[in-house]
Amino acid sequence: MIANNSSALKLNLKKTAGMLNKIERMIDENVYCADVAQQINASIGLLKKMNEIILTDHISCCGPKKLNGSKLESEQFVQEVMKLTKMM
Repeated sequence: MIANNSSALKLNLKKTAGMLNKIERMIDENVYCADVAQQINASIGLLKKMNEIILTDHISCCGPKKLNGSKLESEQFVQEVMKLTKMM
């Protein structure tokens, strides 16, 4: 459940927002390309970590309910998780 990790998610989101603002300033200031790319990769890393937390929560919280439901509901949940992991 996202609520269990909301403080960690919000902290990472604030960090990411700060990094994106920094990237914008770096572009405006014509900072060395590799330094900008490094900040972009750091932002992506934080967003990926957030996605991992949310997906883990989804599987552990929603998974048992969906997998113990109807066959169709179980299959849809598995397809949903597979789609989400492909995005990661």
